[in-house]
Amino acid sequence: MIVFVVLHYLAEDITEKCVDSIFNNVDGNKRVIIVDNYSPNDSYQRLVKYYIKNNSVDIIKSEYNGGFAYGNNIGYKYAKKNFNPEFIIVMNNDMEIHQKNFMGLILKSYNENKFAILGPDIYSVKYKYHQNPQSMKNFTINKLKKKRLLLLIKNKIKAIYWVRWKIFGRFRVEKGATYSDKPYKENIVENVPLHGSFYVFSKKFIDEKDACFDEGTFMYLESYILAFNAMLDKMKMIYDPRLKVIHYEDMATDRTVTDRYKKAVFSNRCLLQSTEYFINLMEDNL
Repeated sequence: MIVFVVLHYLAEDITEKCVDSIFNNVDGNKRVIIVDNYSPNDSYQRLVKYYIKNNSVDIIKSEYNGGFAYGNNIGYKYAKKNFNPEFIIVMNNDMEIHQKNFMGLILKSYNENKFAILGPDIYSVKYKYHQNPQSMKNFTINKLKKKRLLLLIKNKIKAIYWVRWKIFGRFRVEKGATYSDKPYKENIVENVPLHGSFYVFSKKFIDEKDACFDEGTFMYLESYILAFNAMLDKMKMIYDPRLKVIHYEDMATDRTVTDRYKKAVFSNRCLLQSTEYFINLMEDNL
């Protein structure tokens, strides 16, 4: 069995499209766990009602919003404890799968590569580029420290965000960033940071780890920290472009965030905290 863990927050229609794509398009024995990350609306109850007759869906609610890693770990732990799956897939709710043989391709890739963690080809509809591998190498501690310095400056001078979003943001036409210059990788790549929106964890990982993410962060850098910890544990990560998913990026965020100034300040604070944590993690292990 393969268990899909889908992290939900606020927008149940987006989560429903994601989960329905799994049941409608993917062949094989599967189960879906939806983790409501303490949504401050009634979307948890609406999801329960929507899937009341689907015995292959479990919906659980976090007791508080502990962030990205915390919420996903709830689903991962639930899957490991209750279903003893061959693979656990942890994915964002703004994604869809359209390959009938998706589960068969996972097994094929595992038999060939014996991976602990796999990342598929992820195509961002909004930004029109292939997101995996996220990078060809991880951060160095020096680069993280430079990043921390810049974030500290931005955190002190919040007027930067105020000017950008309160003044210029009123007149700015949103065209969306493009990453078309990032080359699409046609071949399997090993041991590189993989995009954090979609992971396949095999038995090699599940049998060793009681959580999929390090909970030292609230949001940001989880993918790079996962890659760093996998390196320490000598766990093989691969990008396999034969598996393909669609990423409708930022759909829930764009709908729920109305004040971009506050979002920018909050995001910077979270990124600074994650950077600090990653630096400490590296210093303790290198």
